[in-house]
Amino acid sequence: MELTNVTLENCTPHEIIIVIDNQEPIVIPPSGIIPRVKSVVTNLGTINCIPVVRTELGEVENMPNPKPNTIFIVSSFVAQALTHRSDVVSPDTSPSSVIRRVG
Repeated sequence: MELTNVTLENCTPHEIIIVIDNQEPIVIPPSGIIPRVKSVVTNLGTINCIPVVRTELGEVENMPNPKPNTIFIVSSFVAQALTHRSDVVSPDTSPSSVIRRVG
């Protein structure tokens, strides 16, 4: 897939910085819109006095509606809940791809 002239809207709480082949970094600031996946926690009891719960995932809250020529960058958790949307991607946070700042 090769897309051009597309707006990337960062729907995470963090600045996304992309570095390609040591070129000038591309910085995508947060939009201020942060979708979240609803969850329902059910208490199942205890095992050796340790509480055990089940978490069931629900709908995504605060997700913008599709916009022409716009791709939304969301958390991987939200992206997994929105597999039916072709306008949603999440950052590659695998150890081989991400550069984390310390401090």
